[in-house]
Amino acid sequence: MKERTSIREHVLDMMMHFNIAETNASLNKIEFTLTTLLNELQRFENLTIDKGKEVEENFATTEKELMRGSSSKTKVGPSQIKKKGKGKTSKNSKGKKVNVTIATRTGIV
Repeated sequence: MKERTSIREHVLDMMMHFNIAETNASLNKIEFTLTTLLNELQRFENLTIDKGKEVEENFATTEKELMRGSSSKTKVGPSQIKKKGKGKTSKNSKGKKVNVTIATRTGIV
């Protein structure tokens, strides 16, 4: 915590980070309480300090979650992810529909 920062803002910031960690844990099917989260963070810190290597973090978050935190209503699941759009489909020689963009890359059409 930085000097001359209000405790209220620090706690709100901690809550936001805990919500993000909770979302990441739910994506990995792990249940974290604040205590287990602290233990996992300490274990991660010890692993990185002992080996002296840079470790790449792997977080699954969106910018919206970082801006406002997370709740059960704002969690993004596979069904809520927007797709960019459908490619054109055409029938191949066997009569099956084929996505043209994928088919041209793989040489089917």
